[in-house]
Amino acid sequence: KHVDFLGNDSLSSSESSSDGSVNQVSSNHGLAPRIKLSLFGSKIPFIIDTGSSVNLIDSNTFSAMAHQISLKNTRKRLIPYQSSISLQVVGKFKSLIAYKRKTVEATFYVVEGKGEPLLSYQTAIDLDVVRILCPLSSDSIFKRYPHVFTGLGKLKDRTVSLHIDPNIQPVAHMHDRVPFHLRPKLEKELQRLESQGIIEPATGPTPWVSPVVLVPKPHKPDVLRLCVDMRAANAAVLRERHQSPTIDDLVTAVNGS
Repeated sequence: KHVDFLGNDSLSSSESSSDGSVNQVSSNHGLAPRIKLSLFGSKIPFIIDTGSSVNLIDSNTFSAMAHQISLKNTRKRLIPYQSSISLQVVGKFKSLIAYKRKTVEATFYVVEGKGEPLLSYQTAIDLDVVRILCPLSSDSIFKRYPHVFTGLGKLKDRTVSLHIDPNIQPVAHMHDRVPFHLRPKLEKELQRLESQGIIEPATGPTPWVSPVVLVPKPHKPDVLRLCVDMRAANAAVLRERHQSPTIDDLVTAVNGS
């Protein structure tokens, strides 16, 4: 596959502190979306790269422009996809670009070598070349499905059967002594878990007993995290083996859907 550029910034204080990226990857550039923009009197075809946060022009295309302009120095680093070697950035310039009735100012970075110019996601949005039809945010999801994010998620009205190895003997561990000052907090936590249906009281003989470790929560020292050591019990559970599908399997399965 042909890979254009992947950007990763190392910027001066005058530039944005966020990392840039140029992620256009294509095995057939003939199918890549393109747009012609006028830069200083030259019509230049750009590949619309919605994965890019910077606009790129190769030095060959820049040198062939009708009007030569001076470039400003930049400390931005651009790293090719799956490589640790930086591309040679010649410089940058700002220009007004127009598409139909939209005119915006954008910054373009010139890199050494030959390639196809890339139009960044933000510039494509500003020019109204790309539109997000179904924007999603965490707030919109919370508002649309409030019942999913309310209370405790729990599988109800289902009985789960575990396959137990009869050759494994039950293990009853001795409980660690709980410090006196933690016992009220432990009792409160057990009541909370029982009220939410997470645990339930065990009556009668209990051949399996797993030790409990109490850990105060880092930001809430008055609240205990109840940790149960289930290693011995888990050793008696027979595992069901399932083969994980590969990417090729998934692509074949959804082909034509």
